Amino acid sequence: MVFILLVIGAILIQSFFAQQITFPIQKEIQAFEQIKRTQDYSIRLETNQKDEFSKLAISINELLDYIEKEKNRDQEKQKILQAQAEKDGQITLGFLDIDHFKDFNTYFGHQVGDKVLQFVSAVLKEQLKGKIGRVGGDEFIFCFVGKKR
Repeated sequence: MVFILLVIGAILIQSFFAQQITFPIQKEIQAFEQIKRTQDYSIRLETNQKDEFSKLAISINELLDYIEKEKNRDQEKQKILQAQAEKDGQITLGFLDIDHFKDFNTYFGHQVGDKVLQFVSAVLKEQLKGKIGRVGGDEFIFCFVGKKR
């Protein structure tokens, strides 16, 4: 009788581990394999549960968002470089960093800081007539192309 209870207990424990640990890990591994195979960084892991795997999946999805944005940025840079190389054109690239923005953001609050970032972005778009992007925090990058003189 004890042997039968041990066997039933072992089966229940194995089932629990399969449901709670093995299956979620296998799903994440499958997603990673698909990303590796297709180079499609828009694939996301499921995050519909309130467990540690979902917390991990959220962090991984944030990393995938970053990678996807970087990949898109790189593709855009490649297009610009290729087009200018074919035309024997000139590329102007610049960076802009807002000095002491962290202190400003802390003192006036993130909502006011966001408005400042939007304002700076709008001014850059209006004045530079090229590609403009926010690199992070208070840093911007801009690029415009033209013919060599």
